Amino acid sequence: MKNTSTLLHFYTAILLAVLASTASAAFYIPETSWRTMQTSPLKPGEAAYIAEPRGTATLYIGGDTGGVYRVSEPSTIIGNRIEMVPDDELAVVTQNAVWTNGAWYVFGAGTTGTVAFVTRGGEDILDFDFGSTGAPAGISPETGHIFPYCDGPQLKIEIVVGEGGWTCVSNVVCVRRAIGDKEVINDLRTTQYIFEDELGIWELGDLRSWAKTLYNGNRGEDWSSYPARKPTNMDGQPLMFAGNRRYQVYQDADTNLVVNAGGRHAITVAFHGASFAPGAFRCTSFARTNNVVYIGYTIDADNFDPAEVGVQTCATLNGVWDTMAAGTYTATADTVTIPNQSGTAGFYRLIYGDTTSNTLDIRLAGNVIIEDALILKGTDNKYYQITVGAGGVISATEVTP
Repeated sequence: MKNTSTLLHFYTAILLAVLASTASAAFYIPETSWRTMQTSPLKPGEAAYIAEPRGTATLYIGGDTGGVYRVSEPSTIIGNRIEMVPDDELAVVTQNAVWTNGAWYVFGAGTTGTVAFVTRGGEDILDFDFGSTGAPAGISPETGHIFPYCDGPQLKIEIVVGEGGWTCVSNVVCVRRAIGDKEVINDLRTTQYIFEDELGIWELGDLRSWAKTLYNGNRGEDWSSYPARKPTNMDGQPLMFAGNRRYQVYQDADTNLVVNAGGRHAITVAFHGASFAPGAFRCTSFARTNNVVYIGYTIDADNFDPAEVGVQTCATLNGVWDTMAAGTYTATADTVTIPNQSGTAGFYRLIYGDTTSNTLDIRLAGNVIIEDALILKGTDNKYYQITVGAGGVISATEVTP
């Protein structure tokens, strides 16, 4: 008969040996990279990780068709990552375009060329960005046109040269979905997401209905159906009327308003008066001593001339403003002095420049054709209609516009 104590010590020794053996065999996941997984795909069920910035790592599992799956928790809010495509993973195909001085150029007015960037691994290009240069100094960039669009794994840029003689694109950046990521859809019908902030608790599923009704249908599908509520700030961007950019309205580098047609400045409006920015032209002080009114002011105007400062008066704010005659007041660079002001009440305001001649220039290019009447203001402040009779005889007739 065996000793029970001896057998217990024997089995205890075996168990400790097994535990010691298990503890020495650590669970190990190898590190990999995108390039490694492209050239040597993970086997089905095989795991590997990629070290990410800021001290994190992403775990991947090999799929049954050579693809990889990013490990995630299905009820979390997840998305697909995007990344810039490295230059050495892009193939470039050109037509009528040459590489020089760090950009792709197309030469010759009216010439059309293309530059196509194709991902070597066949990944779709989701987005892009690039810098562009239109023409040499003295020729507007708008004389050339650039039309980019994505088509699967290809970014195609069509370049149309204008009057400048050449147009180019540079610094092209392509964006793809990160390798191993699939297009992700968070299904709000199967998972509920609850959030809490300083306004309380709210559900992500309500976001769509909130956004849909925020402006009561005014979401841009037909802006002509809705009146403007505030001024529109183009923030330096042109207003274009078609994809070919044949007609544009924009502000040029000299802050002139330009109507551009076919690459030419058809109409240029240059304003030299006081800026409309807040505080650009304002009264800073008001004083009245011995029937003399002193109005201090500041102004931000091109080629400012105090002689162009005018004064208007009004008995009530809702009344009619009358312009004071020249010589009844004087103006310096910062003060208007108005003598003989003996009235008991009234209001004053300052104006600057003759807006029809001194502060506003309008230039027209091309053939200006007037089908109806041409009416000009004479030096006598009367209006005259210019008429061209038989044989080109020009006459002027006073009219009331």
